[in-house]
Amino acid sequence: MRKKRPEPGTSDADTQYWDSVTSAMADGPPDEVWRRHSDTVNEHLLKRWLEKKNYPSLLKTDLFDESIGVGLCAFLSDHSDELHGIDISEVCVKAAVKRYPALLARKADVRELPYQNGRFDCIVSNSTLDHFPVIGDIEVSLAELNRVLRPGAEFVITLDNLQNPVIWLRDALPYRWLHRVGLLSYYVGAASTVTGLRKMLTVAGFEIKESTAILHCPRVAAIPLSNLIQKYCSEPGRKRWLRLLMAFEWLGRTPLRYFTGHFVAVHAIKK
Repeated sequence: MRKKRPEPGTSDADTQYWDSVTSAMADGPPDEVWRRHSDTVNEHLLKRWLEKKNYPSLLKTDLFDESIGVGLCAFLSDHSDELHGIDISEVCVKAAVKRYPALLARKADVRELPYQNGRFDCIVSNSTLDHFPVIGDIEVSLAELNRVLRPGAEFVITLDNLQNPVIWLRDALPYRWLHRVGLLSYYVGAASTVTGLRKMLTVAGFEIKESTAILHCPRVAAIPLSNLIQKYCSEPGRKRWLRLLMAFEWLGRTPLRYFTGHFVAVHAIKK
């Protein structure tokens, strides 16, 4: 059953909403094959950008993927002595820790982090901040993430890409309508162009190292087709499908990347 999002703006409302979404997927996400593809694309990006093999302390900013599927924690744990994670949802936190017992996870709002200044050597934020209703929440979150990074520490962020025409159209239409007809399973919020994200990061105190766009296959078709593959195909067929989806990532090396990529991605360091 699809969940109606409470009025945004408070941590309690966000906690209630994401607790309900996660609980509804407790038996496993209906899009497991698609999520395998998404995790692989994100891992490839991190392999390119994370300069050190091992970080003393690394933070991942939400645990939704880890609570309902594999996510990135297995990969990130291989690149950190201490892997921390936060999520606004207590249900997400408990589910992620059950899957990854060594994860140092806690319920927290990324707009007000419960860590001291300069606590982390690296932060990975994949599609966390694009679930806020307004850009102002993203700006507050970036300033807070900058605060808990030590000087010179690395930051990798992805957000929904407003230059992609599909994302632009999605944001132009009412969320409640998209939710009602089944085009969105849960709430998505403010998106950004790569130029806009780079500007916000600079204002928050980051130095930009590199930017790109990722996840280039057409999601509108790829997700329902992936769900059919999941339902009717064996593992060899699923692997062939996943290889086909990965082939679209070559678009990330072309001038069209910011029109075809679902996410903008930026690698930055704290000044």
